[in-house]
Amino acid sequence: MSTDHEAPPPGPLAADPEARAAAASRRARAITRVQLRLLMRNGENLLVAFGLPLGLLLLLALTDTGLGVADGPAPAVAAAATASVLASGLVALPIVTAFERDALALKRLGASPLRGGELVAGKLTAFAVLLAGQLLAVGLVGLAVGWRPPASPVALTLALVVIVAGAAACSGAGLALAGRLPAMRTLAVTNATFALLLATSGLVVALEALPGALAALVGLLPAAPLLAVLSALLDPAQGLAAVSLGSLGVLAAWAVVAPVVAVRLFRWWDE
Repeated sequence: MSTDHEAPPPGPLAADPEARAAAASRRARAITRVQLRLLMRNGENLLVAFGLPLGLLLLLALTDTGLGVADGPAPAVAAAATASVLASGLVALPIVTAFERDALALKRLGASPLRGGELVAGKLTAFAVLLAGQLLAVGLVGLAVGWRPPASPVALTLALVVIVAGAAACSGAGLALAGRLPAMRTLAVTNATFALLLATSGLVVALEALPGALAALVGLLPAAPLLAVLSALLDPAQGLAAVSLGSLGVLAAWAVVAPVVAVRLFRWWDE
């Protein structure tokens, strides 16, 4: 004869909201670890994410390059930080995502207990960890070659906010591409866009040397405003007074619009 004691207990996730929350947290941590490994295991990604910004920093800080950006430790740190944001948000993150999508990994994950929001959160957390590592490396190498951070905590805080805005803009644009294009085309387009933005943002050729229409167009893309604002904020000789409100407005617009476009355009798999 069956008794209440002998009846199987209800499932913990159905009965206990705390258990459901704990399970969701475990899933989010697990997918974050997976995404971080995907970002870090590719040698090309690491070269672009760490080798290029640090090489650029050393080149600008230690030699007379003749490039568009000014020589010296402070401009070098600003240039390397800008390159880090572009490399992780516009190259590493979308390329990994595009290959996951092309291999139908995202479709298979959709049939698992993992929720879409948890997957997105895991991707963004892994991206944030990668970018934090890049910026830490840039800061340490910058200190080693003579850069001294501005004394104003407001300037440093605003610099971090600007970097977050740039990261939102670049990752949003990158995921919009990754959510629509095949993997190999995403690889080609993101790398070409990365190179083009670096070349026209004021690093290689000064914006003042560009034709008027081209300079105006470049000023509406996220790379040049990001470099201009960071160059002012990270240089103790300039500071808040040298920050362009127009550049801040462009970055803010990209930080809002690009993620919204990515959400609207992204397809987890091709129908």
